[in-house]
Amino acid sequence: MKRIDVRDKSTGRTKFGIDAKQPDMVYAVLARCPVFGGKVASFDASKTKAVSGVKDVVQISNGVAVIADNTWAAMQDAGLST
Repeated sequence: MKRIDVRDKSTGRTKFGIDAKQPDMVYAVLARCPVFGGKVASFDASKTKAVSGVKDVVQISNGVAVIADNTWAAMQDAGLST
């Protein structure tokens, strides 16, 4: 059976859930402790907060969350260590 959706998917015409945008939407990326059950000993968020688009860096139960205007800014490793 011929697939009729391939062209729209490969050209970006089809919209997926990840394409959803809301007004004032922010993105978060988690840096979790690499040890099961481990906790954050310490972290310095100053370099991460200096990345353009990063709004905040907060400690969560098993790591650190970087909140930003876009995914690229949230994923930048700018001195964040857990």
